[in-house]
Amino acid sequence: MEIIVAVKSGYTILTPQEGLLDNQAQILIEKIKEQQQQVGGRNFIISMKNCTDIDSPSAYALLELHHSIYEHTGSLVFCELTNVVLQKLKQEQLHLSLNLTPTFIEAADIVNMEMLERELYND
Repeated sequence: MEIIVAVKSGYTILTPQEGLLDNQAQILIEKIKEQQQQVGGRNFIISMKNCTDIDSPSAYALLELHHSIYEHTGSLVFCELTNVVLQKLKQEQLHLSLNLTPTFIEAADIVNMEMLERELYND
């Protein structure tokens, strides 16, 4: 699975290029771990604009990833989901636990707001 990675100030953007996000979700998780080690990144935005479908195990893998990042005081937002992927997440009721936004700008706003909240509460 090809994943485009862009490191910005404060967060890393990952964009999977495959249409079906199936057992290859593990590759996405490994890429995030790699970014955490190399760049020291804690905040991630995953653009799902190229993902046309997702299977249940992969959806739950994304939920585990979400919990893992937040346990380490990071942020994770999924954006630009296709209707099929969004409906599958809703079917599994994962949309209630994941940060999902329709646009990249909204995803960046959430990450920036959470970074600000962490700074304020740590002072």
